[in-house]
Amino acid sequence: MKSFKSQSGKMFKRVLTFIVVFVIVCVAAFNWILNSSFATERIVAVILKKNLHDCTLEKITIGRQKFMYPGQLVLSDVHIQLNLKDDTFKINFKNVRFDGLNHLILMPAALQVYADGVSFESNQIKIPSAHLTVELLFRQWAMNRWQGNVALKDGEAYKYKIQNITADLKGNPRSLSVDNLKADFYQGNISGKIDLDWTKDVRFQSSVKFAGVNIGALKEVDDSVYGQIEGIIQGSISLGGTAHNFNTLSLKVNVTKDGRLNAAFLKFVLPYIPRTEESKKLQNLMKQGLKVPVEVANVDIRSIDEHKLSGAVNLGVRQINLNLNLPVDILYDGNLFSLIEWYRKLGK
Repeated sequence: MKSFKSQSGKMFKRVLTFIVVFVIVCVAAFNWILNSSFATERIVAVILKKNLHDCTLEKITIGRQKFMYPGQLVLSDVHIQLNLKDDTFKINFKNVRFDGLNHLILMPAALQVYADGVSFESNQIKIPSAHLTVELLFRQWAMNRWQGNVALKDGEAYKYKIQNITADLKGNPRSLSVDNLKADFYQGNISGKIDLDWTKDVRFQSSVKFAGVNIGALKEVDDSVYGQIEGIIQGSISLGGTAHNFNTLSLKVNVTKDGRLNAAFLKFVLPYIPRTEESKKLQNLMKQGLKVPVEVANVDIRSIDEHKLSGAVNLGVRQINLNLNLPVDILYDGNLFSLIEWYRKLGK
């Protein structure tokens, strides 16, 4: 009987020892996962591959990772590279802090994210440093939607430079909306919103208002485009399409101050001017490559379908006694750059 009790006691001790060791190993493994950038890299890679079907994840690296009880995780020196067709997206985070990981035990739950030193670079867009605050909302162990705000000192898109940018963000794993966008833009300011969707293909829809913008300052972007006209402008532009083509466009521009126009740009109005002293004056100005003061300059065009733009141009040039309201129809192939090329040729 004593022998049986002795053997039972030894067995109980062994089982208890095994349980204690197992718990210690599990805790150690769990602690390693929480503080291991290796494990986090794999988890983030799986999430990105699941939600970004059109993009290929080239690499993801996390320099350092630290977990603080009960639910805070800090990542440092995070680098992500994505490939989309002929473009490469490089996204870097100096520091990222996640608050509320312990809340994910119960659903629905919210996870707070704070990121500093966020940079983004692609073929046409560059953001050197931004601050990002986001709330991720989870339901049934999957991120359902998210919202937050972003602030950055400067950025560049398609060679256009923007400063002091702030915006509200909201979205889900398949879309992003940038609302209440505000920024300084070439001595003026812009405001508006941008919607992105990558459910099937990357598509965008933007609506932006601008005021006090100095066209002369835009010469550094493309002198052949902005060198044809001078002045302070205001207006709005709505543009929608894909990364390579657009199918909706609405543009309204009004020169509000110090308007000057390349005389050669007015060659399309010659048929509307009688053979008078004014037409001869305009032709002389065109030959000399000079600019003429413009008292009135309004442009209002919009897309009729995916191949045609239509609208009107209103010009008032006192120097040549011109007051013209001219209907305009433009055929295009859906490529924004071909439309810019059409405009560039007008002044030649």
